[in-house]
Order: sequence, then C-alpha cells, then structure tokens
Amino acid sequence: MKLEAIKVKLEDLYLDPNNYRFIDNEDYYYVSNNDAVNRNNQLRTLKFITGKNNEEILDLIESMKDNGYLQVDNIQVKRVGEEKNKYIVIEGNRRVASLKYLEKLFKTNGDIGRLDPKVFKRLEVFLSLNETEEEKLIIMGLKHISGNKKWESVNQAQLIYDYLKKYIGEENYLEVEKKLSKSLAVSQRKIKEHMNTFHLIELYKNSEYGDFFVNRMFSIFAEAIKKGNVCEWLGWDKESYISYNLENLEKFFSWISPLEYETEYDKEFYIEEEEAIIKRGADIRDLNLFIRDVSAVEAMEKERDISEGVRIYQGKQRVDIAFMTKSLSDEIKYIFKYEHLLTPESKNEIKEIKKIFSLNYEKSVISTETMSTLNLFPLGINEHFSKIEILDYKILKNFTIDKLSKINILTGLNNSGKTTLIEAIYILANQNNIFKYFDLIKNRQKEYVLNYKYLDDITVNNFKIKGIFNKIDLNLEMFKYDAKDIDKKGDYVKSYGIKSITNNKEFEMNVHTYLDSDIESKYENIVKLCNSNYQTPYISLKKEMIENYSKIFSEESNEMKADDKIIKFIKKIDSKIEKITFINSEGIQRFTVQTTNGEIKDIRAYGEGVQRIYSLILSFITNKDGIIVIDELEVGLHFSILVDFTKFIQELSEEFNVQVFITTHSRECVEAFVKNKYQNEMISIHLLENLDGKIERSFLSGERYEKLLNKIKLDVRGGKHE
Repeated sequence: MKLEAIKVKLEDLYLDPNNYRFIDNEDYYYVSNNDAVNRNNQLRTLKFITGKNNEEILDLIESMKDNGYLQVDNIQVKRVGEEKNKYIVIEGNRRVASLKYLEKLFKTNGDIGRLDPKVFKRLEVFLSLNETEEEKLIIMGLKHISGNKKWESVNQAQLIYDYLKKYIGEENYLEVEKKLSKSLAVSQRKIKEHMNTFHLIELYKNSEYGDFFVNRMFSIFAEAIKKGNVCEWLGWDKESYISYNLENLEKFFSWISPLEYETEYDKEFYIEEEEAIIKRGADIRDLNLFIRDVSAVEAMEKERDISEGVRIYQGKQRVDIAFMTKSLSDEIKYIFKYEHLLTPESKNEIKEIKKIFSLNYEKSVISTETMSTLNLFPLGINEHFSKIEILDYKILKNFTIDKLSKINILTGLNNSGKTTLIEAIYILANQNNIFKYFDLIKNRQKEYVLNYKYLDDITVNNFKIKGIFNKIDLNLEMFKYDAKDIDKKGDYVKSYGIKSITNNKEFEMNVHTYLDSDIESKYENIVKLCNSNYQTPYISLKKEMIENYSKIFSEESNEMKADDKIIKFIKKIDSKIEKITFINSEGIQRFTVQTTNGEIKDIRAYGEGVQRIYSLILSFITNKDGIIVIDELEVGLHFSILVDFTKFIQELSEEFNVQVFITTHSRECVEAFVKNKYQNEMISIHLLENLDGKIERSFLSGERYEKLLNKIKLDVRGGKHE
C-alpha cells in the first residue's frame, strides 16, 4: 500500500460514515462513498463518534488543549470519488472530530488552550494511493483488533468477517485465513472464534428474534461457540459455520430473547415483556453444565430462569456425590483396616489426596445473596434523615437538602437531578454495601445483569456524600481504582472501594470486577443505617414481590393484617379482586388474583398499575423504621386513584415509621398529596432546577403548598407562578 503525505484544510476532511466503531449502532446504515460528504450523513456520523456532550472525545479535546496537536498516529485518508480536495478519513476519525470541535470553538472565541489554530488550515495527513478494500480493512484491523485502540469484540468480528466472506467456500480459504492472521498479528484460533460467533449472530439477526439483538449480547454467542456441550447440542459445524440442528437453534434463540405476550386490562390490550432466560455470557457456562439433562432444561424453560436448570442438575449431582462419598468412605475405612499392608507409594498417594482436600476446603467464595448486614441502630430510630449533603455524585456537586419530613416530594424538569438525589440517599442508607450501587446502575439502565465494562465506562468519578441520620453525622466515599495486589486473570476490568464513617466508626468494602469471572469482595462487616427499598417502574417486580411477600407472610399473624390492608385499597381499582396469593408449586412461582366470581388470574393480567401498587404496599410493611425511595410514582397509575393512593402512602408511612422520598414529573401527583387532606404537615415539597449546570433547590411545606394551590396556579415542575 502506498501512502503520500499531504497538507489539507480541516474542512476538506470528512468523517467515515461506515466506520467499524459504530456499525452495530441501531441507527447505522451503509452510506456510499459519494454520499459520505452529505451534510446530514456527516452530522449523524459526528454524533456517533463524539457521543452525548462529546463524552467519547473529551480525552482528546483536553489533550489537544493541554499539549497542542501531537502527531502520535498518522491520519490516513482516501479521496472522495474523483474529487481532488475532498477526503474521507480511513484512520483517525476521533482526532479529526476533536479538531473540528476545537475549530468551531476557536471561531466563536472559545478557549482552545495551547493548540495552534494554524493546524485547521494545514493539517498533515497520509493519502492512500490505489488502496484496495482489503488493505483498508488491514489498516483498521492493525489498530483496532491487535493494536492499542481496540474495538468491542462484535466490531472486530464484523471486520474479520468482511475480509473473509468472499473467500468462504473457496479452495484457498484456509490460506487467506492464515495470511490474515499474520497480517493482523492475531492467532488463527481467535479469527476462527470470531468467524463462528459472527455467523451465529447473523443467523440470530435473520430469525424472528433478530430485532432483540444488541451489542452486549456478543458474549452470549461467543460463549456458545466456546462451550463444547452447548456447541454440540446446537449441531454447530465450526468449519462451515452452520447448525445441523435447527430445532435446537430455534430454542436457543428463544432463550436469549425476551418473551412478549399480550395482556388485557380495563378492556384494553397491552404488550408485556418478560426478561430473557439467558442474559449474559456467564449464563452459557451454567447452561453448558445441564444442556444434556432434559428435565433440567424443561425446568429452566418452565420457570424462565437459568438457575432452575442449575438447581435440578445440582440436585442430581448431590445424589451422585452422596453415593460417591459413601462409597469413598467405605473404601477409606477398608484401606485403614489393612493399613499394615500399605506400601510407601500408597502412603504418598494418600498424602497427596489429603492435600487436595485441604486446599479445596480452605477456598472461600463470597455470595452477595447471603451477605449478612449489621444494623447500626438496632435499638430503634427516632428520627430519619434530616439533612443530605452531596459533595460529588453525578450531576450533583456541593448540593444540600434539608427541611426533610416524613414524605418528601422531589419534583422538577428532566435533568434536574431528582433521580440522582434519591440514588444518593439510597446509597447513604446502605453505607458500605457497594452492591446496592451496582443494583442502581442495573435498574437505571433497565438491565437484568450488570456488565462490569459498562459499569467502568459510566462510573467516571469518585463520589462523596454526607448526611445526618437519627441525629448522627454520616460520611461516605466511593472510589474506583486499578488493583495491584490481586490475580487479574484475563478479563479483569476495575476495582471499587466504598468507605463509610458513622459515629466515629469506619467500615470499608473493596470489590474486584471481571467481564465473565465472578466478582471478588473484601470486607470485615457490611452495615446499614436502616431497612431501605428502591422502587422504580423500569424493572421486573416479580423477584422483589416474592422476597417481600416471603418476609411478611412467614408468620400467620402478619398475613391477615397485610392481606386486609392490601385488598382494602386494591378493591378501589377493581372491586372484583378478592385475594392475591403467592403460589410456589413444582418450581413455578407466581402471584394469582382471585375474584368475587371465583376466577383466578395471573396478577400480570391486571396490568402494571396493580402490580406496582401491590409491590409498594409490600415494601412499606417490610421496611419498618426504614426509608423507601420511589422513582416516578405516577408511572402506571391512573390519575383517578392518585388522591386515594397518596393518602394510603401517608398512612403506611406513619404506621410503619417509614421516611419516603418520591420523584415525579406530574403536577397532578404533587397536588394529590395535599388534596387528600391527610396531615399536610408531614409533607415537604422540593423543586430542583438545573441552572446552567448547577442544581438549585426551592422548598415548600405541604401546608404552604395547599394554601397557594387555593389561590394561584402553581407549577412546581418549573417553579413558575401564573
């Protein structure tokens, strides 16, 4: 490949709309060479490259401001058709996008630091002469597959596929594959893995489930290719890249896809979605254990839960192990009965066996599900949060909120920090339990399983939060770092530490995260201020409802009390509802609703509103003396029940001594709290506004808001009076 160094104006460089970095983006479509210079195509490409608020190129922008333009890597370009002064960037799109941003900044008298503006008029680039498509792919592959600016695996696989696709089925295919391996300095095994994975993905995309494909699913397909039992069950041929068992292939595709079904509520039909059975690459490892066990697979499908298959499989394994242990015990007893006959070699073998047992018993695995948490106020709580100070958490910097009451309503326009605030409160309540922060990330992104690479990407800064709870000062800090004293394995991502200081006592937890390996945790004690619950309309409520139901109904005395309270209110939504029951039969867990006419239906048939109300009520009962944060209370609720429901929330808060923090966009929802005429003195309304990046707070008591409401139209979402 021949390259010629030339000087060009920055305005003559056009970003590559077919860059492999974003070809998996749902808004991507192929653009021809001549159409690449079209203004709309360039704006769309710029958005792909820079990300929201330029977050994808901020590192380059700051570097150029601090150091000027350093030609560390060459910018490589090609001509646009026959045009002499128009060039598409082959390599260096992020750098060109950063320069274009800084040029625009310069023209509006913005600060470009030490960057010499002459670079905008004379930028050295390298023009590709007579470049073939294969040579272009090699250039990008050297940088983004084997180089220091690696793409996501799915983009790497796409490039490798594009290079090899025309040779598939040809006699010289293996020769071309070997040549590509040498050119990219990537093993042939890795290339084969990418090719097999990409072909499996293509089959999925072309199936009826194809619309569900997203970039993060790549690890699922990659693991399916790697795991022998799964690969064999699919009938997958790694040489021809096809499946010889289409029935199993179809099943597999259904397991990794959400289940959509239609439900009827209030004479209207809605599309409900249930999460996929297999949600990440690590689930494939579990599937690989029991894929040949028909009963385990059936249990997994029935409950739509990979853990059910593991449970059935492990149950059988336990029986086998119990039998083997008994046999081993009998054999050991037999050996020592005739110990005098043991040879020196046999004694050495017994010593080695003993070492193996000792080493395995010394290993400990931390389970986040079984962590015990110490309550810092076991004798009770007289006063909940009275003040929160957020020194640094997401968009909240040096932000203080006080005048807190039993019911705290946080309102304001989008991007005013409402959800960020309740997240900070929830984190502070859970002290050094960093897994609660991880759960928030999953919920906010509507994910069922947390991708730790994604966690690393969005956790851009440490955070510091202070507060006063039960008249005790609180300090909490979380920090991200690269661990030095651990076995980082091949898929290590990042480590996190969280430290809380409460009443002069310090508690810390450190966690090491991996892409596919289990996380590792280190701590002495996990502590919390009180019981707490984070309610959001954007995740499945089933697991949380089951946990809360189990806590409540473990004692018969609680069951009658809770049942009466729940049904009394839910009858206001549907007078035919007689009873809600949790059923756990043969591994199937579900909530059923019994009506006055004897019908029994799954609770999901009643729509999101009934489920959310039921979940909220259970949460109050199980979080006695604690706090509950509720994101977007009004979602899923009909406006006609808001007055009754807000009063019910206040009654529950008072009865179970629960402090409540609620976010809402709805003026009707805020008004409902004061219109219900129930103890307005226990309500605080906080308006959050984003004023040029700084979050400001205004305060109204419930009593004051009621008086103003009777005199003027008050829009607390924007703080404007009419």
